[in-house]
Amino acid sequence: MTQHVLRASGILVRGRPRPLLPATDVELRSGEVRALVGEPGHAHTALALVLAGRFRPDAGTATLDSSVLDRTRQTGVALVDVPRVSEPDEHVPFGTILGEELAMAGQPARRRAVRAWAPDVELGRRTEDVPADRRTALLLRSAALRTGVRFLVLTLPDRWGVTPAQWEPVTAELARRGYGVLVTVGETSRHLLSVPAGTIGGAE
Repeated sequence: MTQHVLRASGILVRGRPRPLLPATDVELRSGEVRALVGEPGHAHTALALVLAGRFRPDAGTATLDSSVLDRTRQTGVALVDVPRVSEPDEHVPFGTILGEELAMAGQPARRRAVRAWAPDVELGRRTEDVPADRRTALLLRSAALRTGVRFLVLTLPDRWGVTPAQWEPVTAELARRGYGVLVTVGETSRHLLSVPAGTIGGAE
């Protein structure tokens, strides 16, 4: 299995009166699950956008397999449930959301195909009414289907009440399949983690 590495060194996004993202380091390899912990806020979204090559930091570097090109990370890093970026519309039927995710991954996306892919989900239920842990797992698995994706970044699942005990099994499953998975969580989840964890803003 090819080993891939997603690395950020001292990435910082300025803001007023304080940085949107304080200087942060992270290194994630294929087959690993890691967490970054920080108080809920813009830093989680800014971090995800920088790692996925959608936003350039004001300081520091982010690379995928030593490439600094944004487009390399845009292809190789999938953002999952990032606030105001990739979080699903809570009022839309979840079957529609899954269909869009499968279509983005180049998979069959008609209702019958979605039902076959997620047989235990009521596709007509509004997204907000689907249990958050189940919703998170399906969003992770569907994002992993996208061509070229090597890493997944899941942002603040605890804002929906999804605990590490609920998301760690699916991230471990994806890691066994060769993906690297980074999950950002709030400080209240730190003591519940059983995966290696760093701190947003904890660059040396």
